[in-house]
Order: sequence, then structure tokens, then C-alpha cells
Amino acid sequence: MKNKEELAYSRALVVRKKKRIIKIFVLLIIFFVILTLITNLPKISNKPIKQEESGEANILDELNFMGIEIEREIGKDQMEIDYINNCTCTLSYPEIGIEEVDDEIKRIAMSLKDDFLMTFSKVPESGEKLEKYSQHVTYETYLAPENIMSLALIEAQVVNDSNVMCEKVYTYLFDLETGMIVKETEIYKAGYEQKITEYLTNLFQKDEKYKENVFKNITELLNDIEKNGYNIILKNDSIAIYFDKYEIMPGSFGTPIIEIPYKELNEYLLIDEENQTLPPTNNSENNNENNNENNGEITGDDKASTEMASGDKIKKLRYATATVNIREQPSSGSKKLGVLGEGDEIEIIEQNDDWTKVNYNGVEAYIKSDYLARKKLEHREVELVIKDRGIDPSKPMVALTYDDGPNPISTPRILDTLEKYNAVATFFDLGQLVNSYPEIVKREEALNCEVGNHTYSHANLNLLSEDDLIEEIIKSEKAFENALGHKTTLLRPSYGNANGLVKEIVDYPLITWNVDSLDWKTRNKDKILAQIRKEKDFDGKIILMHSIYASTADATEVLVPELIEKGYQLVTVSELAYYKGKKLETGKVYTNF
Repeated sequence: MKNKEELAYSRALVVRKKKRIIKIFVLLIIFFVILTLITNLPKISNKPIKQEESGEANILDELNFMGIEIEREIGKDQMEIDYINNCTCTLSYPEIGIEEVDDEIKRIAMSLKDDFLMTFSKVPESGEKLEKYSQHVTYETYLAPENIMSLALIEAQVVNDSNVMCEKVYTYLFDLETGMIVKETEIYKAGYEQKITEYLTNLFQKDEKYKENVFKNITELLNDIEKNGYNIILKNDSIAIYFDKYEIMPGSFGTPIIEIPYKELNEYLLIDEENQTLPPTNNSENNNENNNENNGEITGDDKASTEMASGDKIKKLRYATATVNIREQPSSGSKKLGVLGEGDEIEIIEQNDDWTKVNYNGVEAYIKSDYLARKKLEHREVELVIKDRGIDPSKPMVALTYDDGPNPISTPRILDTLEKYNAVATFFDLGQLVNSYPEIVKREEALNCEVGNHTYSHANLNLLSEDDLIEEIIKSEKAFENALGHKTTLLRPSYGNANGLVKEIVDYPLITWNVDSLDWKTRNKDKILAQIRKEKDFDGKIILMHSIYASTADATEVLVPELIEKGYQLVTVSELAYYKGKKLETGKVYTNF
């Protein structure tokens, strides 16, 4: 039987428990009352401007203000909040359920955060009071014809919790069947941006509601926007053009969106509302192209890769950039009909981004498009600059590589670790960041690390035209020459993508990897190390990491001494090739040695 003290204690617990339950119940009632009040508040319309046939729209009522009734037709909301030094980052982005799409969306969102932190994050010195910066990223998604998903990421940057510095929009299109980003050439015909500019110019000049509110130099602004590319998403029956805050109207109008019905752009679109590819328009330009082919003439890029066959028929040829299989169907799992060796030619029937239909011994077959070029590749062996660091070729060696830098916070930490252990790595840096942080790049080279080119702006080279591809490389080369006084020897293409055109145009050995740390995905030191440790033998291998993440710097502090203790010599990519007896040639892709 319980004594009096025990009984008193038990009663006290019961009373305390009852009070806690009553408090929770009261709080729930208050919460639902507030929720009911909020729900019944008048709503502010956030519908985008949509041009009807009459051309009339109430701009003041229908302008899109950020953060109100965001449109989300597909995707599960993912939220990340990060507090780093004087910065707060709140990111909201969709998870679609397709791994390739979800990985790319997360990479894009994380890149926005990294860019923001790179600009504003600062460790306060003793007694220093820093301004507080915050980033807010939200999104809209739409389903469009032909299984295309449109994504708009909307970013606001705020200082000291109240002053909005900028609001920007970034738009992307994804093919939900392939999981790939959709290229402009798959959606629009040449000249579509000029048509949009013409449409908007006419709208802004003739419609009084717009005329009174857009900036006076709107024609000049539209021309500049056209050069850089409109932010466009596809909806079910229209395209929507997003403008940044302050871009065409005063900031009080928020982030304007203007919709243009597909029918206004039909002659420039390769999709329609019935989910069918539109047939070529019957205009004089197309007729002229047909006539040119009938006359045995061909223009543009095909000149370099065509030759006359019997009679007046033109045979379009492509050349293998490496050993590649010929398949019965456009699938890597279909029956193999044969093999092309590097430099072998083959007649093409129809070339697409992924697979090219070819004529193989009189039978239609398929080859991966990335392995075909317009002409035979002419490889040039590059001269490797190798310092005598006492490397023993008979002992195992591995190359650590870091992409996407330099970063003013994480990269110096990685360099500190390498310097501490007298180790080296190869840094594949971005030209635009080399311009911003040349001193970090100079330190990379001063520590006997190798600096490689990773393009200027992290552009997917496979998606660029020949002119844009050349411009991207030239801009990056200038950045390295300004910082280091010389070009780099190696290039790592963004995402590891290098199709036939890239191999043909880019005068570099193309370095990829065969051990992926997945640091960009996990952002966790232990997971990065666990992923790398899955590999049991590192000899001759290239490990991919990124010098822009604090978690990667953390992992490097553990990985470097660990590899050294296991007997591996840490070398640059060029050293790895040299001591393994491999020559490096332009236009060839190397994953390991």
C-alpha cells in the first residue's frame, strides 16, 4: 500500500497532466480561430496577364505579385532552410518523382543558394556587426503539351529583413519521358524571340493600360532582354513570359507575367495543343530549302559532312568519334547490329539529340548521337607540364578533382588541407568565378595543384550552337589568361557532356571521372566519405568533388590523410596520365588511367 507521500506525488502528477491537456486544447482552439479568420480574409488576385482576342487586360488587377496563390500543377513541395553566418536561405522547390528531373531541380536550387552565399555570406570579425541577408526561393510548375513540365523558380533577396534588393525569375523545361532538360530548338523555330519582341512591343505601345505603366524606353529594354533570352514557360494553351521585378515596370508592380496564346506563335512553335509535332509551315523559306536539296545543294553545318552519291542524291555522312555500337532500335538494350570504329563514316537518315537513325548495310539502324561528328576528328597531343615532385610510378596514385569553384569560403579550406599534407589536386574552375577570385586560383597553382577549365558559366555544351560553344570557351580562356597568364591544358565539360560537336570544336582533352562523390547531392561529410569509400581500389582513378561546399571541405580534411595512409600518392590529372604512360589528345574523353 502506498504511503501518504507517494499518494500525494501521484495526485500532483495527475493534476499536472490534466493542466497540460487543458493548455493544449486551448491552444488548438486559438489556432483554428486564427486559421478561420485568415481563410475568410479577402484574397488578392495573382493571376498572370493573359491577352484575350480583344487585347484588353486590367494590368493593375491582374499583375502577378510574388508569394500569393502560386500555381503548382505538378510536384511535391520540398523545403530547405539554411542559416550560414549572416545569411538565411529558405528554398522551396518541387519533387516530381522522376530521379533525373528531381536531381537536376535540386542542383539548380542549390546553385542559387551557393551563388547567394558566395556574394553575401561573411564571418563577422570580433565585435563586427554585419548586415543580415536572406534569400527566399519559391516555384511554379505547369504541365504543357507533349509531356513537358515547366518550372519557374522565383528568387527574392532581402537585406535586414525588410529591404528587397531584387526579385528574379529562372525558367526551365523538362521532358517527363526522358528526364532531360528540353532545348529551345525542340520547342521553337529560329526567329521566335524576335516574334515575341514584336508582339510585346506592339502590345505595350498600343494598349493604354500598358503604355501608361511600362518604362519609357521599353523598346530598348525588350531588345536587350531578347539578346539575353526571355524567361519563358509553356502552359497548356499558351506561353508565359516572366519579367524580373523592376525590369519593365516600377517595383510596385511586382513580377509581371504576360501570356501569349500558342495561336499567335504557331509558325514558330514545334508543339501544338493536341500534343502533336506541327508539320513544317508551307512558306517560301521551307520551299527554298527543299529546292536546294533537290538541286544537289546543302547549306550550313551539313556542308562539312556531305558528299555526292549516285545521280543527284545527296548522302549525309557522319563520323564516329569513338568505338560505338549500332543498334536495331533507339535503345541501348536493343539488338546490336554492328560496331563503328573511331573515324568510320556512316550515312544518316535523321539526326536527333539522343539517337541518330542511320543506313547500315541498307537497313535502318540507330547510333547514339553523342558519338557522331560532322567530320573526322583530328586529334592533337597536348604537351603536359610535369614538375619533379618525387612521384614513384610503381606505387598507386589517385587524382582528386574539384569542380565549380573557386569559392571564397570552401576552396581556401580545401587548399589548406592539401598544403598541410603536401598533397595536390586538380581544380576545374569556372571562368566567371576566376574573374571574381583570381587570387584563389593563383594559390591553387602556387601549391602545385593543376587548374583546369570548366567552361565560363557552367553551360551544358551539348545544348549550345557552334557559335555559342566557341564563345563560351573563349570567354573562359580569357579569364584564366588574365588570372594566371596562360590557358589551361585540360577541360572538364559541364555535367561531363561532350557530344560530337564539342569533341570537334573544343581544342582540349576532355576529362570526366569514374568515382563520383555525389557531394552536390548529399551535402553531408559522412555521406560523401561513405560514397567514395565504396571504391576499394583507387589506383589510376579520378574522383569527382566540388570546391564550393563546406561539407566537401570537411570531407577533404578526412579523405586526404586517409588516402595517404593507405599508400596512395595524390597527383594531378596530368601527372596521373603521365606516370601511367598515357598521352592526352584533344577531342578525346578520359575517365581514368
